[in-house]
Amino acid sequence: MDVTRTIYLDDRDHSIIYYSLARTGNPWFSDPGSAGNEFMGTATLAEHAGDAANISFFGSGISILGTVSPTDYMAPAIASFTLDQFQPQLFKPHTDNQTHYNVTFYQSPTSLNNDHHTLQITLVSSGAFWLDSIVLIGDSSLAVETARPESAMNPQVSADPTVPPGPPAASSGSSAQGALAAMGVMGSVFFLVVICSLFWYIHRKRSKRPQRPFPKSCDTVVPFHGRLPSVSTVDATVGSPTTEKPCMSNAKSPRKRYSKSLPALPSPQLGSPPEYSGSAV
Repeated sequence: MDVTRTIYLDDRDHSIIYYSLARTGNPWFSDPGSAGNEFMGTATLAEHAGDAANISFFGSGISILGTVSPTDYMAPAIASFTLDQFQPQLFKPHTDNQTHYNVTFYQSPTSLNNDHHTLQITLVSSGAFWLDSIVLIGDSSLAVETARPESAMNPQVSADPTVPPGPPAASSGSSAQGALAAMGVMGSVFFLVVICSLFWYIHRKRSKRPQRPFPKSCDTVVPFHGRLPSVSTVDATVGSPTTEKPCMSNAKSPRKRYSKSLPALPSPQLGSPPEYSGSAV
């Protein structure tokens, strides 16, 4: 014995494809609806001829329920319902000054086989068409199909009927690529700042190094034992000898040394030059 199942779909269900046959973009608008009167407290509105919606399912029956607004708001639209290859059925609601909820806009034939089906809703005339819910009937294999038809365009529903739908949001992949590119640029800038700071620090440290207290020629100290003679140089401009002391080390000699006195050399005898006798040749 087969068990009959029933599925209720809200007007905001993602399996419902909203689009337009006459215009680009999505002309359907989602409205908060009337809590307690409409299913899930929401309804979706279309107002122009050519606005359409598709629903695909696997089952044996489908019903469309909606809201009929009062005439002082807007005259209701005439809608066409086409199930598979069946002839379209037109629906023109009775209108008055009252709002009517849970009105059956369409109901499939009772002889419908339990199989794959697609229902297309199309507005024939301009006016208010409020879609509230969809009821699907079938056995244990009842399911909703979310395959998008080729004629559907922009299935998303705008949240405000006074604001047209905006452009689609950027994909997460593009955002991730943009974030990675920004991180790469920031990393390169940080690396350059670190390198420049390092060079500046090295240059500053070298510029603050103390100057040499003595000429470079005195870097190497040669050990010397004994008496240090004075070095006389002649000044080319004056002509008088000048005395320059060689570079000396501050280290003291480990032991005391004495200089030996040298014997005095005999002084030369001064006198008249010798005389020579004889005649010149």
